Amino acid sequence: MKRRFICQKGKLKISKDRAPYIFLVFLKSFAKLRENLGQGFLMEVKIESPDKERLSALKVETWPIWTKEISRFDWYYGETEMCYFLEGRVIVELPDGQKIDIKKGDLVTFPKGLSCVWDIKEPIRKHYTFIED
Repeated sequence: MKRRFICQKGKLKISKDRAPYIFLVFLKSFAKLRENLGQGFLMEVKIESPDKERLSALKVETWPIWTKEISRFDWYYGETEMCYFLEGRVIVELPDGQKIDIKKGDLVTFPKGLSCVWDIKEPIRKHYTFIED
């Protein structure tokens, strides 16, 4: 049996026939890291408590309404989305582990490229619109 990995004094030596495979694993891992950095890591979710004037200026009442029952699911934002919560409560979990509690009356902006998990605690009813970057 041929040994492919040798550990000697804390150093890992890789046999020549395994080097290309190890290099490909490294490239795939690096690509996944870059993807995560572009899809949610270090992205800011902005939460506001708007007054009536701000809501009127944004014409929130003209935006479509989205509803969802209590549930948990993964979500990806292909565009920047702004939404105003009319009812409900959700905890949005970001890739860095941060949890954001969003509730009735919050005006929230989710950045394009964000990957997250929605954990809906109370049924949601919200106005939403997409913003061009």
